Amino acid sequence: AEFKPQALSNTAWAFAKASYMAPMLFVALARTSEPRLHEFAPQALANMAWSFASLNDRVSGDVLFGTASFSRCCAAHEADFTLAGLNQLHFWSLWCTRLDASWPVLPVALAERCNVAFCEKDPSSTQSQ
Repeated sequence: AEFKPQALSNTAWAFAKASYMAPMLFVALARTSEPRLHEFAPQALANMAWSFASLNDRVSGDVLFGTASFSRCCAAHEADFTLAGLNQLHFWSLWCTRLDASWPVLPVALAERCNVAFCEKDPSSTQSQ
């Protein structure tokens, strides 16, 4: 049976929340998720971004974020992200900057909303699911 997008993002989130490094699992999650990102709800996209950033997993990140699919899907849901989701995406953006990754970035307007949300957030909200 095929995992639903929310199950994929919940799995990534649970491992990241526990700070449990599972490189092979995250490569598999990235490979399975990348061609299906258009099926992911905004919160699932945000959970994936936060999870990969939290575990600092660049190898699987290259698979999941190395094409325009992730940023394009985030753009398609730009108005639908919750405050928690915006915080998670901002955390991911900071990680991308720190890595100096050449991955496609979030659209400017969405990145600005993420920054504003992050600056006004409750400190625990970057881990929200």
